[in-house]
Amino acid sequence: MDRSRDAVLTVRAEESRPLTGLRGVAALLVLSHHLYLHLAPNQPGLAFEPLLRKGYLGVDLFFVISGFVLTMVYGTWFELGRRAGPLDYLRFVARRVARLWPSHVTMLAVVLATNATLGATPSLRLVSANVVMIQAWGISAEINPPAWSVSTEFMAYLLFPALAMLSARGRWGVLLCAGASALGYALCLRYAPAIGPGRRGLLDIYFNNNPLPLFRCLSGFIIGMLAWHAGQLPAVRRLAAWWLLGPLALLLFAAAMQSRLNDLLTLALLPVLALGMHYGRGPVHSALGSPPLHTLGLLSYPIYLVHYLLISIFPFDSGPLPATLPLYLAATIGSAAVLYRLVEQPGRRLLRAVADSVIPGPAPPPAAPLHDGSH
Repeated sequence: MDRSRDAVLTVRAEESRPLTGLRGVAALLVLSHHLYLHLAPNQPGLAFEPLLRKGYLGVDLFFVISGFVLTMVYGTWFELGRRAGPLDYLRFVARRVARLWPSHVTMLAVVLATNATLGATPSLRLVSANVVMIQAWGISAEINPPAWSVSTEFMAYLLFPALAMLSARGRWGVLLCAGASALGYALCLRYAPAIGPGRRGLLDIYFNNNPLPLFRCLSGFIIGMLAWHAGQLPAVRRLAAWWLLGPLALLLFAAAMQSRLNDLLTLALLPVLALGMHYGRGPVHSALGSPPLHTLGLLSYPIYLVHYLLISIFPFDSGPLPATLPLYLAATIGSAAVLYRLVEQPGRRLLRAVADSVIPGPAPPPAAPLHDGSH
């Protein structure tokens, strides 16, 4: 590895606090969607029912932000010439495993223990696939239902170095990546089950008996990567820096869900939203980067992992919803904070230290909180 490449790899990316806060918004969208599905039969006539019903698009927002951020931070590892070697790949994958696995496997154990109290005994194949995060590749069912996207993100990380090199090859590389994203969505729309009780919209694809969730994730992830590359063009960056672009995209995103707009048209707002929130500055950007929403963004991954189990066991029928709902939210955020402090952070440090001691060569520099995140 030459000195110029070493120099680039030691640059620390600065955190984009509005994007961190936006991850918190995405987590709340998914949480609200699952709450709606659980409580809707007893709560008819909700004012924002269409938006809550479309909250699954928060997962697609996660995918786009993930591709955007990883390209911003790790793209240079694989874009500098074509000399990235196997050790660079191993270091990158080790970092991503350290980011995902500790919280994932901890919640997996909690869900297994909870299910055991009900007499459920999953097969070794099912548990093994979930432990190594390959279950949503069309291999097995989910033990912790939200973790299907963790599994698909893991595949996106495995493919990221190749995608980063391809997208950096100029026009043809970008076109090939865009074509791969479009093909993934086309396969999803062609082969997904009909919209009905288990599927509430075109992109509500999470089934465990086929690889369609994988295509959904990879397509959104690539869109995020391409959005980052678009932001390197001076004209696009100037537009993205307009203070109103990010807030307008966020408002249109919410309005599109509330109005039941086609999911693909709604999806088209997400790269604009990521660019506008990253490059822009204004009151909404400041609000997303404020301590409460920034903290919510840092907790977005553990919130995503714990919220579904808590919905299934929380005693919502013990009182009126206006009283029980705040208690549920407090329990979810509190549990997520415990998972973040006691598992995610120390687990990440431990696995990175082990990887750095095993993989020869200089260890990569630490990244800012957002820039080592996926959820």
